Amino acid sequence: MASSQAISYTLTIGGAPAPQPLISSVQILQIEDHSEMADLLRIKLTIGVRPDGSGWTLLDEDLFQRLTNIVVKAKVGNTSETLINAYVIETSVSFSTQPGQTVLSVVAMDPSVLMNLEEKVRPWPDMSDSDIASTIFSEY
Repeated sequence: MASSQAISYTLTIGGAPAPQPLISSVQILQIEDHSEMADLLRIKLTIGVRPDGSGWTLLDEDLFQRLTNIVVKAKVGNTSETLINAYVIETSVSFSTQPGQTVLSVVAMDPSVLMNLEEKVRPWPDMSDSDIASTIFSEY
């Protein structure tokens, strides 16, 4: 008889664990793991008007600013594995007049997105292409 192991995930935003209300609002959490392209994270969250009518839940908290770090880890039994370490590149909101149908969409990309932020020019004397690539990637 096979033993069942608990399966769960953790979501870290900007170095802090995601608050429970955010975890409860996750509709979709999708990770795209590519071998020849950047890995992507897509999250869809239900948002709504705050109980006092002063704004929007999650949206007004500004948790998903551009390049905010998001880490998703999966845990099976006692084993934990990072599934993606990504940086926010896009957010969008789809508003609805129906309760529970307004959605915040977040797209994040692996650390390769950071490589495009600053141009660096330097010589690579006597280094193989693979050593150059390893050096560049290790910086990110």
